[in-house]
Amino acid sequence: MMKDLDAAAAKAVDELDRELLRPRQLKGFKCCIDCASQKAPSHQETQECYQKCTADAERATAVVSNEMAALMVACSFFLLPIMHVS
Repeated sequence: MMKDLDAAAAKAVDELDRELLRPRQLKGFKCCIDCASQKAPSHQETQECYQKCTADAERATAVVSNEMAALMVACSFFLLPIMHVS
């Protein structure tokens, strides 16, 4: 049962990565290229630009990671009594 749960979780993560995370990451990378192309007056401003570009992808990645971890804990909580009966 746990093997099936792990496989289903891996499949869900792959789909979320393709459909949700990668597009945000790509957008962030393109934005970072724009930051690097600008003649910003300071290194600090360029770094701030990079941070703004990647913030959305970082937030989305954190949400997906936290939700998947919570889901795995919840599923394990419900499956452990069933596994001990079998």
